[in-house]
Amino acid sequence: MVKVRKPNTICRNPNCKNGENGEPKHFYACLSCLRGERWRSYCCCVECYNEYTQLVLDSRAKASKPQRIDMTEQEIEKVMETPQRVIDTYTKEVELKDYFDNNPTGTIADAVEQINKDIDENKKKSRKKKDFTF
Repeated sequence: MVKVRKPNTICRNPNCKNGENGEPKHFYACLSCLRGERWRSYCCCVECYNEYTQLVLDSRAKASKPQRIDMTEQEIEKVMETPQRVIDTYTKEVELKDYFDNNPTGTIADAVEQINKDIDENKKKSRKKKDFTF
């Protein structure tokens, strides 16, 4: 005989009305769902999970705008509204063209990694020049 289990999780979607009296639903989620961070460990149904993840993404987008010192907020918003493939093409053909001219098989991630290594190296060199020992 299969044991009847009790609910052990409450739907994380604040708009969930699937429970008693229109409250978020209490439901059962197994340990595998919890460990695998599957949708069932967060919400009572796929629809609630989709709404919940969109709410989380919207909240994070508002709270954590990139801190670019070379762009205005309006410029950042324009980039975020542009399709990813367009931005990738611009990055390869304009922004990082010199890197890709020297390394055509490299990736954007490789280029950015190299740029940041170069920045760190230049900082080290400029610090050494400033340290005078007599």
